[in-house]
Amino acid sequence: MLTTTTTEIPGAKVTKVLGVVQGATSKPMKGSKLQEISKEVKDAALAALWEDAKSLVADAVIDVRLQFSNSSAGLECYAVGTAVSLDELPMWHLKSLQGESAKPARDEPSEPEPREKGAEEVKIEAVFPEKENTLEEYQTAFGIDRNRAEALFNAGLTDMGKVKNATVMEIRAIPGLNPTVARIIKDKAMGA
Repeated sequence: MLTTTTTEIPGAKVTKVLGVVQGATSKPMKGSKLQEISKEVKDAALAALWEDAKSLVADAVIDVRLQFSNSSAGLECYAVGTAVSLDELPMWHLKSLQGESAKPARDEPSEPEPREKGAEEVKIEAVFPEKENTLEEYQTAFGIDRNRAEALFNAGLTDMGKVKNATVMEIRAIPGLNPTVARIIKDKAMGA
């Protein structure tokens, strides 16, 4: 889920404030290094915050604040933020969801390297042995056609768990899926 400590998200407009969301966790510090345990409790608190935001069908959480404290239970972390709906997800976030870099690496060539004369270009496609099963599952579970099922899969939502974890805005941003279809897919995924 898109999360930021700022009150604005570059490339997106907040259309609705859904409410305050929170997450908390603690972990005993016996024998653990402070740096390791603080990352663990922070990650767990943020995961709880995201679950709270998903229950409100949020697209993002803004103005996130973390507070750490030491208690008899161990190191505690409390996360709080504002769950919001967005008009659309920023392109840089969509690319990160698909595993693409939002910005090209500095040493990445801007033009293809010259090839030897007569060299043939070979197109290699990744093979997902479970793709057919997943596409059939999506068609049955969501009541969508094969093209929309493939759009979900090709956008990186390669299993039901990933569809459940995606926000409506993320699903809606997939080419070929309109807001109504995205809402239906999300609702049916949460019910599965």
